[in-house]
Amino acid sequence: LVSQLVIALRAVKVGGTLVVKMSHVEKENSASWLLFLDGMSRRLTTWKPRTIHATRGTFYAIAQGVGEGRQGERLTGRIRQLEDLWYDISFSGDEGKGRPMNSEDHNAITMREEIMSAAGVARLLELGRDPWTVQADALQRWFRQKRLL
Repeated sequence: LVSQLVIALRAVKVGGTLVVKMSHVEKENSASWLLFLDGMSRRLTTWKPRTIHATRGTFYAIAQGVGEGRQGERLTGRIRQLEDLWYDISFSGDEGKGRPMNSEDHNAITMREEIMSAAGVARLLELGRDPWTVQADALQRWFRQKRLL
């Protein structure tokens, strides 16, 4: 995801739109990226298709007005930081074959304090509403089909 977003952020014009396939709003990795995109974009929404993705943890984040958000003026510098992060996780480590991301790496995307702040949690709940609703509806249909409800 780091490499894909670095490429996408380099390619999109200021004011453009990015569509990113993500999974599990509630996971640290996704939460970090969602709040990053939220700060860099004029508008961030999530969408989960009701057909193929209904029973999966995947959803789409749609960032409109990239570079025009409340932190948009920092986009170029943040892209450089993300490129450094990508290089580090891809080529560092004992054998130069990369390493897994850790909490410090996630802090390079969005600080844990921001994620856990009242505003961060409220925004993640808002962004998670559509994906979670679609999943809950699919689960309820499944229970009905199995006559468990």
